[in-house]
Amino acid sequence: MQKITQAQRRKMWVVAKENGLSEQDVRDIIFAATGQTSTANISIQDGKNIIDRITGKNTQQKEFVDYHIKADKERRGNKITTRQIWRINQLLQQLGWFDDQKRIEGFIKKYANVDKLHWLTKHQAINIIDGLKTMLKRQQKAV
Repeated sequence: MQKITQAQRRKMWVVAKENGLSEQDVRDIIFAATGQTSTANISIQDGKNIIDRITGKNTQQKEFVDYHIKADKERRGNKITTRQIWRINQLLQQLGWFDDQKRIEGFIKKYANVDKLHWLTKHQAINIIDGLKTMLKRQQKAV
């Protein structure tokens, strides 16, 4: 399998911008087309298919993708994204908190006034990520 070229990647993002798609929309299309969350391991043919979906050359696929993007946005609303959850978990591992659920929930309750990570809004998640980054910097300075 030949991996996607840099030129295809650039074209994909340019075409997406021309069609008014956000980065999350493009990532949703990539996932719908390939099951991957990134373009790092997709084939040249997958790249062509994704570009076709974005441009609407394959209208049946474009309608399918548009429907699923719209449904996913409605379902997610203002809730925390999977990417934000991933980043929070990464920071928790770096801090050594990942296995301490009470500490995590206490931090989230204190700084976002929410009991569970999955109940955060996007904005609250940004604040939690920033707070965890600050704590990590302090921890690294102390060492």
